[in-house]
Amino acid sequence: MAYFRKVKNGWRAEVERAGIRRTATRATKAEAQGWAVAEEAAILAGARGEFPRRTLAEAVERYRREVTDKKTASTARADHLRFDAWLREFPELASKVFHEITGDDLARWRDARLQQVSGASVLREAQQFRPIWT
Repeated sequence: MAYFRKVKNGWRAEVERAGIRRTATRATKAEAQGWAVAEEAAILAGARGEFPRRTLAEAVERYRREVTDKKTASTARADHLRFDAWLREFPELASKVFHEITGDDLARWRDARLQQVSGASVLREAQQFRPIWT
């Protein structure tokens, strides 16, 4: 999301996307808007190679705080229990930086869970993480 404000020597554009914040001052508002659009696209494309250094566990905690806690009590409790179990049983995956998780990491998690529970349970657990990935 970009914000613009008039400053003494032009227009300041502030962009924040995917946890990365950028600011710049341009002579005109149109120039600031053009910069902001290009900067948002670059951040989303990962063109600068910069990503927030957030682990999967941190992303899960943020989701719990911002989304799960707003659910009904019984649903929130069930989600908290599932997340707690996942964080406890898979600390190596939880401690990985979010953008460095590969398909192989997720396949190892899936295979380990399939040794313990049914395929339907694994799918249900995977679905719980879907909003965190997006």
